[in-house]
Amino acid sequence: MLQVPFHDWDESIYAQVGKEITTDKHLNMSYNGFVWLEKPPLFIYMIAVTHLLFGQQVFWPRLITLLMSVLLFFLTYQLSKQIVRNLFSKELDKISNLLFQLYCLVPSLALASTGFFTDRATIINMDIFLATAWMGYFVYRNNFRGKLIFLTLGVMTKSFLGFYPFILDLFFNYTILLKPREMLKNSILIVLPLTWHICSLLLYGYYFVQQHILDHMFSRVLEPIELHFGNKNYYFEYLYRDMNWIVILVGITVVLLAIDVLIRISKQKLSFFKNEINWYYVVLISPIPYLIFLTLSKSKLYWYLYSITPLFCLSLIYLLFRIKNKYLMIIFTSIFTIYFFISFLSATYTQVLIYTPPEKTRLAMCMQKIPETNIFFLINNEERIRKNLLEASKMAIQTSFIYGGSPAFIYYVNKPVHFIYKPEEILAKYKSIDLLVINESDFQNSEFTKVRDTFAIKCKEGEWYGLKRTML
Repeated sequence: MLQVPFHDWDESIYAQVGKEITTDKHLNMSYNGFVWLEKPPLFIYMIAVTHLLFGQQVFWPRLITLLMSVLLFFLTYQLSKQIVRNLFSKELDKISNLLFQLYCLVPSLALASTGFFTDRATIINMDIFLATAWMGYFVYRNNFRGKLIFLTLGVMTKSFLGFYPFILDLFFNYTILLKPREMLKNSILIVLPLTWHICSLLLYGYYFVQQHILDHMFSRVLEPIELHFGNKNYYFEYLYRDMNWIVILVGITVVLLAIDVLIRISKQKLSFFKNEINWYYVVLISPIPYLIFLTLSKSKLYWYLYSITPLFCLSLIYLLFRIKNKYLMIIFTSIFTIYFFISFLSATYTQVLIYTPPEKTRLAMCMQKIPETNIFFLINNEERIRKNLLEASKMAIQTSFIYGGSPAFIYYVNKPVHFIYKPEEILAKYKSIDLLVINESDFQNSEFTKVRDTFAIKCKEGEWYGLKRTML
């Protein structure tokens, strides 16, 4: 957390947007000078505050996600206790309070043993906010202020996805929520978290609709945007890689839950929704509809799973108490405790970190020291081909090409960067360029002879050159 620079992509993007808030001294979000409306601003504002208080350091923004991960661990534990108290009250009378507390730690220990937790806890990201917001809503569902806080946390970091537990709640309580008092409360739960969306719509109009809603919601569902392809098993395969043998137990639990829920619905019919205890069955199966939605969506991105991984781990408390045998339950809990210590320690304290920043990041750190501020960056041929492919296949969105293939470069060079995708543009204006970033294959091209004569190499990292104009 202290030594590793911000990674491409999301880490550097969020850090750069937060930095521009502090340098430009306004609350409107921008990236390299472009209006940036991809995500709501709550986490970005937190990053901006760390920049104001502590400067441009990697530790403090990452500390925010680490603290959010700790909160997620605690909320998972709290929700496990609620589930046991409501669904297994008879079994609870037969065990000691100590065993009850230890059993309820199993979902949290399983969560902390996954790659999701150890990865997302140490880099800045918004997925951990959404997972925490969902879990917090479930925990504080019967507390209006509590669920408003967590609903706002989810919507103000991951937009409309933050409403998922609220939608489940509306579905489950559809008869009660029609009462005037409940309708007023629900209106508040909808409008307050959407404050930024409403203001952005009024301020930016269709530009906001296009970038935030059409590009980053509808387009990603309907098309494999930016070539993020994947088959129907994409998320299932990744769940197995991330959770290892735990996913098998989760699969068994999901089958048991489905059977039990269907039996209860067949017996209770519509009265199923009037029994508050059944709400916890809805919570336990809540990751399934979302997983189906992800599977049917065209764009496949593995980090979309991170918001439901904690809920899958939560289901293990149901399997544990279905075992009923005291000794088997103790063995079950012991296995997860041992596995947690092995996997968590190997991913944290005992891991030897050997990290070398990418070439472009190192180049940016070098060019930051050069006083000139006019930087032109010629995108390499591979990225130029990719751009042409995305445009031809109509799989690009409004912000696909503002990052130049390396958001970390913009953050660490600490200067405005003009990304150029056509070499002829550089050849036409090179005499007015102070600083130029160019790939070796383009630099050695015979067409760039005049560029080589006009510029001196100030920085070189791998196949990338940082050039400074020396001739008028």
